[in-house]
Amino acid sequence: MSITEPATVLTDYAIAIEATLFAVRLFQSQRWAVRLWAVWLWAVWLWAIAFIAVAIAALLGGTFHGFGTSLAYETQLWLWKPTLICLGIASWSLALGTVLVLAPVRSRLWLGALVCLKLGVYFYWIARYNHFGFGVVDYLLGLLVVLLLAILRLNHQPCSRWLIAGVGVSGVAALILWSGDRSGLNLSAIYHVVQMAALYLFYRGVKQFQQATQLQRL
Repeated sequence: MSITEPATVLTDYAIAIEATLFAVRLFQSQRWAVRLWAVWLWAVWLWAIAFIAVAIAALLGGTFHGFGTSLAYETQLWLWKPTLICLGIASWSLALGTVLVLAPVRSRLWLGALVCLKLGVYFYWIARYNHFGFGVVDYLLGLLVVLLLAILRLNHQPCSRWLIAGVGVSGVAALILWSGDRSGLNLSAIYHVVQMAALYLFYRGVKQFQQATQLQRL
């Protein structure tokens, strides 16, 4: 069984490793830090879930790109559909986690409900269609929630700068992917490398969530 896109596969797997390490570190560092009703702790855990979902999506996506042509259609579908599901979970988790920390207290309930509604609509669409575009759009909507809330709290929360930078780098990665291959470069592999930088920036921001909730009480 030959690998059809080795650079894409390797960078996908690299994302999976990086995202898994970030998730593990977030879970380990916060597990016994405070009692369970601390809002920022739930936000950190939600972002850790987002990293896990990204890791699974990257692992499945890399396998699909590398070996999909050698697999039966049913096997390809078993790789592809969970990839789309994981993208939706990642988008939901990172958006909801950001709402818990950066949204005004009186707005958290309805904003959280909208994020959950977005997830429901997304699952409805991918149950009917397998187009990757739905996953991309839903993930970008989740990042849009993060961006808007981070901008809203930019002057008050240090974590906002990291989150905004992460969204910005993710935007650059998307532009690279959608720019079209005019030079023979593997744009998917380049996209993955840039996205790894974005994941690091998000991780740095999430590490400051406890400080963010403490500042809100001042």
